[in-house]
Amino acid sequence: MPVVISLFSRFGKTISVSMFAAALLYSAAGVELSIYSTCKRISQKLLRNVMKFLSLIYEGLGTPEFKEIRCNMEELVLQGPEGTPDVRIVNSYPSKASDPHAATSAADRKCLRLSVRCSKVSSSWFARPKCLSR
Repeated sequence: MPVVISLFSRFGKTISVSMFAAALLYSAAGVELSIYSTCKRISQKLLRNVMKFLSLIYEGLGTPEFKEIRCNMEELVLQGPEGTPDVRIVNSYPSKASDPHAATSAADRKCLRLSVRCSKVSSSWFARPKCLSR
């Protein structure tokens, strides 16, 4: 499900997307996030912010940290608490906004694009709401 966030400069896009990504990474089993930002510097900042907000979530809830499988300049891969199939991934890529052949507007250059994919992981602790049990 692609989500495009387009706001004015200095409006908190990087922080808000980082907070959302950290919360989703913490709460959704088997999730894979791909975030496309305007440049390499912002892309790396986004990933560092996700890690920072994840540590705040762990500390605030008093839960153990997820095991880090891999962490580099473009991705963070965590082992979730649901077992081996529960791998949670966040990718942060710089987009090619400077490509002269790409048709980009000023609004496109200020966007952060977020793509989310969830895989099915059997979970015993996710409660199904009664309204969906029919």
